[in-house]
Amino acid sequence: MAKKWFLSLILAVFIVGGVSAQIQTPEFRISIGGGLYFTNDFGGGVQVSPLGFQLFSMDTPYAGGGFFFFFDATFVELSLGIFGGIGRWRIVDNIIAMETVRGDVSVGGIDIGLLGRYPFAVSPRITVFPLVGIRYRAVVLVEDDYDEWEDPGDFSALWFQFGGGLDNHFNDNFFLRLTLLYGIRLRNQLERDFVDVLNADTHLGHGLEIRVGLGWRF
Repeated sequence: MAKKWFLSLILAVFIVGGVSAQIQTPEFRISIGGGLYFTNDFGGGVQVSPLGFQLFSMDTPYAGGGFFFFFDATFVELSLGIFGGIGRWRIVDNIIAMETVRGDVSVGGIDIGLLGRYPFAVSPRITVFPLVGIRYRAVVLVEDDYDEWEDPGDFSALWFQFGGGLDNHFNDNFFLRLTLLYGIRLRNQLERDFVDVLNADTHLGHGLEIRVGLGWRF
């Protein structure tokens, strides 16, 4: 259901934007603002299964939220976010411990994003815009039921994102911004190490980002 809703929103942004593009060219304006956001990683992790027998696997999903700030110059948006989240990770070890372990994990980090955008005014108050770009997630805290990970930066990764957004203008300067993004990330350092040493397969890291914020146009 969430996936269908997301795809429908993105399709609507492009259809409405395509029609309105014939009516009005975007006015160049500078904006700043901030708000709250939800983020997650549905996947992530590794699996070592020679000849079809699972020797080791690790699943690392998490979800959480935080606050963000943004700066945009009409066609480009730069954002900085600080977030915390929790996950229930699973480790299957058939090499040494011969057991499956599930545990709660806390994650914290910093998001730095750069998005290209093209705004379309569909009414005096409403502007919509498709988005595409990158985000680097620097993970600074990973703590499980037993201890903190020695190097949480092993979970940092580069994301590629696309989606859309909407600005609801209260007046010429003040507006509410809603943004929805879907992202797929590259392998993090931990996953690359497993690939290099054990020829492991990696699970796709991907997730949604939903942001609600207030902004001011100059």
